[in-house]
Amino acid sequence: MFNLLPKEQRKEIYTEYRFRMFILIFIFLIVTGIVAVFLLVPALFLSNSEYNELLKNLDELKKETPELENYQNLQVMVEKTNNKLKVLQSGKEQTPLLIWGKVTADKPAGVKIDSFSYSKNNEKTAVVISGKSSVRESLISFAKKLEAQETFENVNLPVSDLARERNLDFSITFGIKS
Repeated sequence: MFNLLPKEQRKEIYTEYRFRMFILIFIFLIVTGIVAVFLLVPALFLSNSEYNELLKNLDELKKETPELENYQNLQVMVEKTNNKLKVLQSGKEQTPLLIWGKVTADKPAGVKIDSFSYSKNNEKTAVVISGKSSVRESLISFAKKLEAQETFENVNLPVSDLARERNLDFSITFGIKS
């Protein structure tokens, strides 16, 4: 039926359609804006009250600790604390994690570690590593690399662990130098 109308009336219908669509979009945007304002106002009040509370806490903190007022004093305090921590960390204490890192750093590809045991009695520290090795040569090279480490002493690989050529079960024991 729309095809039977003359061109002028079709143009009028198109312009009226576009005008109605524009009004509909405009009303939709206005309604969306109003809803957004109503939904965002509580969040604005909440964030404003939290901001004011944080400012009050900051003022109280400044009153409690006047040495924090000066940024340079704060830097000096941080550097002193870092130096103290470095002194505490520089001790000769070998943690199991450090020992594990040194052991696995020299581990050849054919050696698989199944267990790692760390025990400390008074001043002596003993470590036992057990696992499997695919080839005898890789197990021997692993034991030699452990002996070459400065922190390890008395590396013991029993000869009975070298009885077979392949798929060797092994148990290496060693101590930690103090």
